[in-house]
Amino acid sequence: MLMRRMIWLRTLAVASGLKKIIYRAFLVLDPVRVVWEAVFVAVNLAELAIIWYAEYRHRFTEEGNYFAASMPAGTERSAIKKLLEHSELVRFEPGELLTRQGEPVGLLLYLADGIVKVEADDRLVAICGPGDYIGELSFLGG
Repeated sequence: MLMRRMIWLRTLAVASGLKKIIYRAFLVLDPVRVVWEAVFVAVNLAELAIIWYAEYRHRFTEEGNYFAASMPAGTERSAIKKLLEHSELVRFEPGELLTRQGEPVGLLLYLADGIVKVEADDRLVAICGPGDYIGELSFLGG
């Protein structure tokens, strides 16, 4: 349960399987178990290859790389790719109004660069910077 990424569990399984193969092949002399351990290791190696392919086949544009670099450490590249597929790059001019209090939020905004003032009832509520989301509570809560 302490292993947050499947890659480490698969790597540990491969190492354990190889150790068992060596032990059973040279010390115990049990060829049947050696074959099954070899199958176990092969399956885990195939799973590691699939994980590697899913993680590293994704190529991003310059904006996508900027977004990926701002995500929390350990975020899978496949998840970033899905987010980017459902997103749209929008640039706003300084001073432009992004949303108005009391109106439905049409977009969930991720602030990649710049600073945004959040006001409610003509009062400053927050100042958001790069890496912050704008309108997430309204977007999720309807």
